[in-house]
Amino acid sequence: MYDKLTIQERIRDLRYEKRLTLEELSDKTGLSKSALGSYESNDTKDISHYAIMQLAKFYGVTTDYLLGLSEQKTARDISCQSPDNAEICAYISDKKLNKRLLRELISHEEFPRLLADIEIYIDNIAGMQIQNLNTWIDVVRQELIDKHNPDKDDPTLRVLEAAHIHDDEYFSHLVNEDIDRIIRDLREKHRKDSTSAPEVSVAQQMKKDLDEVANFKGSRLEKQMISNRPDGNKPVFNALDTEEKESLWIADTILDNVAKNMKYSDHTILVRAASQTRSLEEAFIKRKVPYKILSGAKFYESEEIRTVLSYMRMVYSLTDMDLLYTISRPRRGFGKKSVEKLKNAAAQNNCSLFKALGKQIDDVDITQKNVIEYYNAISELHDTYVAYTCTDIVNKCLDMGYRQALEQDIDQTRLDNVSELIRTITALEEDNQEKVELADLLSHFALFSAQDEDGEYNVVKVMTIHTAKGLEFDTVFVPGLVEGQFPSSRLRNEDEYEEERRLLYVAMTRAKNMLYLSTYRKKDGRFAARPSAFLSDIDTNLLDCINNSRVLIRGVTEQMLPKAVFEVGDKVRHKVFGTGEIVKVDKVTQTYEIQFENIRGTRRLMFRAELGNVEN
Repeated sequence: MYDKLTIQERIRDLRYEKRLTLEELSDKTGLSKSALGSYESNDTKDISHYAIMQLAKFYGVTTDYLLGLSEQKTARDISCQSPDNAEICAYISDKKLNKRLLRELISHEEFPRLLADIEIYIDNIAGMQIQNLNTWIDVVRQELIDKHNPDKDDPTLRVLEAAHIHDDEYFSHLVNEDIDRIIRDLREKHRKDSTSAPEVSVAQQMKKDLDEVANFKGSRLEKQMISNRPDGNKPVFNALDTEEKESLWIADTILDNVAKNMKYSDHTILVRAASQTRSLEEAFIKRKVPYKILSGAKFYESEEIRTVLSYMRMVYSLTDMDLLYTISRPRRGFGKKSVEKLKNAAAQNNCSLFKALGKQIDDVDITQKNVIEYYNAISELHDTYVAYTCTDIVNKCLDMGYRQALEQDIDQTRLDNVSELIRTITALEEDNQEKVELADLLSHFALFSAQDEDGEYNVVKVMTIHTAKGLEFDTVFVPGLVEGQFPSSRLRNEDEYEEERRLLYVAMTRAKNMLYLSTYRKKDGRFAARPSAFLSDIDTNLLDCINNSRVLIRGVTEQMLPKAVFEVGDKVRHKVFGTGEIVKVDKVTQTYEIQFENIRGTRRLMFRAELGNVEN
């Protein structure tokens, strides 16, 4: 007697049979890689019905097999002896339809009626009869109008009008009735099949949730949550001098934890914005910490960063590869045919693509204005780049059309990444007493962009907080708690500010065992950085504060901007504008919007403005 395979084993074995990685399976099924990995592990979370159905469809097996209710992988096929049946079976197999459900549908006693009604409608079998009937009704209606000239609301006319049969509506009604009868019967048949039904009914759970909402007051951060886990270590808070030192501290902390028998994969970094990964990646590479970016491409592998660096390499060495990459970013009307013609010209003249491009422009073979401007800009900068700083060079490269393309892009993350690259270059130049040469800078970036991942699974995960919603991790780092970054500088109103506060709450609650929070005092080693105002919401007694960071949090609390004294609807008096009513309170901009009695329109005043209360 053999032991039955578990759900996890069945799912894992099917993937092995297909010779697929988790990433490849994720792409084919639409299920997340992390979820698929958990389905195959021994400590798997409950698998949703949707996931079971998706996996069953993809592998061509029954849901009963996946759930361990049957050892038969596939449903018994309909006989395929006749050519027609063979064609049907081939179609069903190709589309990976649920054969079990299809078999139950076609064997239902109402299925012949459904097919008959569909046939009548599609083949227009009753079309002529319906048309004749409607024509007869119209004749009777017209005779009535000619003889008696009744009012348009005459009851008899309304009855005749209603007697018209609308072909589509009529058969839609019939077919829907047929389908309803079949699926209701099948649902009732399988009502008790579920093996994962919740102990609490949906209605009971909904009532409980509604009661919680009704009794809830204040922001989500004020909501009292009670953990079912035993007490553990306090969250760690650290304040570093610079963003780079913060990233190195994170890398060193991970290495210390690994030395204590933790895995790299136990650690997750949650960032507010993708541009934060640049500093983290450099620190991980320096410390040889294996990592993986899960919220998109690695910083130096993102298209926008590769494009900018390609422009800079083009300026330095006029390479063929970089020309082909940059001439189409942004698009300049230089398509595949133009590229092939350019390559042929370079081969015939035994020269570089750039020289061949210049000759084609001189010979008026190329007339596109954008291409000519590109060639002239690259040529001029190549001849003069030694006179410029690297920051100047990257800005001049961006001015060749790529900056404008990024500014017009809906996804502002790409522009943020490029801005982060510029800040990095500027900081490198200011940290060096001697001039940073373009060749040295390109070599520096090549070090980071050419790194291979050390292991596919045992790596530190780096992702945005939005990506992490609904997930939990053993150890979580939340870096960059700085004003302008977290909360973001792009917030427009109080609602967005509060949403940002809730986002931090999401990040902090992703940690199962250990949480690390950090900030820094200087951006790019130069500009003073103000710690996030959200830190003032945290009781320092609940934190393990290192590097004198407790004083920093207290300073944030003391330096908080004035809070609102009045609420919407309050009557106030101003010594200049007179009496008015508060119509809006914006906690982000720390302003009131007030409708004064003697002034057209509203006025915005700071919280600190001298306002007196007016009794109603």
